Amino acid sequence: MGGRYADNGLIFANKDGEPLNYTMTVRRHFKPVVRALGFDTLTPYGLRHTCASILMKAGTPPHVVSETLGHANVKITLDTYSHVLPGMQETARDAMQKIFFG
Repeated sequence: MGGRYADNGLIFANKDGEPLNYTMTVRRHFKPVVRALGFDTLTPYGLRHTCASILMKAGTPPHVVSETLGHANVKITLDTYSHVLPGMQETARDAMQKIFFG
């Protein structure tokens, strides 16, 4: 620490360009804001899960959600968030029916 800024391509970085300390960031910044908003049990992971669920439910392609979350492969994303996709079979069936039968 204390050296020149190193651009590591991070969205959130410390003053040297290195990753933020997760525990300290959550304790000093995230939790006070969450408490002030009245959401005592909200966590960064909970926000991540909510974001992914909303994206999947909105029809965002799974590979895009996977890349956004930084998953190693789309299988992880589909295994984790398939619960938000129960209507996709019907949607696919209806699309095929429309294509073939107007």
